[in-house]
Amino acid sequence: ELFEFYNGAVKEINYQRKKMLAATEAFQRENQRLNITVLPGYSESTTLTFSGMGDEAFGANKSDLIVKFTQVPLANYERKGNDLYFTHTLELVDALQCKPIAVSTLDNRKVFASPTECVTPQTELRIVGEGMPHAEEGDNVKDTQTQLMHHTTRPKGDLIVKFNITFPKRITTLNRETMLEALRSNES
Repeated sequence: ELFEFYNGAVKEINYQRKKMLAATEAFQRENQRLNITVLPGYSESTTLTFSGMGDEAFGANKSDLIVKFTQVPLANYERKGNDLYFTHTLELVDALQCKPIAVSTLDNRKVFASPTECVTPQTELRIVGEGMPHAEEGDNVKDTQTQLMHHTTRPKGDLIVKFNITFPKRITTLNRETMLEALRSNES
């Protein structure tokens, strides 16, 4: 989950591998378990290699175990590189009032953004340094022990707040005319 890529996690994986029987060409399938550390900033492009933990073949070295990740979507959040996009839903009346909004981060903190003008569906507010922690560069991470730099000291991407504005289901004719009049006078 995106939450685990942000905060880090320890995951248990179960896999099957071929294990050679003593000095013969015969093999058996063996179930294996392995705990892996998901460091903050990992993504679907991160690949972990565990030397010699894959299949065995007669007369050959043990193969490597390659671990790749998939990211489960998280409501209201989307990841693009090291930036996080959060979609905040608010009512039309709140969008017109320019009130500050609170966003719950993936590590259970609250950050605040204050729009300087009326919010539209195209409005994006950028909160610098509140995105994903940067992971070690490169596609293949061979030794996870070298990456133990604490995630709070790593640089982070940005958190970009987008808006989904809900409109009232019913508006009386009198209120609609008042609103239209106010909007028309604002155009001039």
